[in-house]
Amino acid sequence: MPAFSHAFRQVTGRTPTDFAGQSGG
Repeated sequence: MPAFSHAFRQVTGRTPTDFAGQSGG
C-alpha cells in the first residue's frame, strides 16, 4: 500500500517496516 506507507512516513518520519523493526514489537 504505497498510500499507507507514504502517509505513515509523513507522520512517523520513517517507513512502516523500519518502525516495526525498530519498535521490536
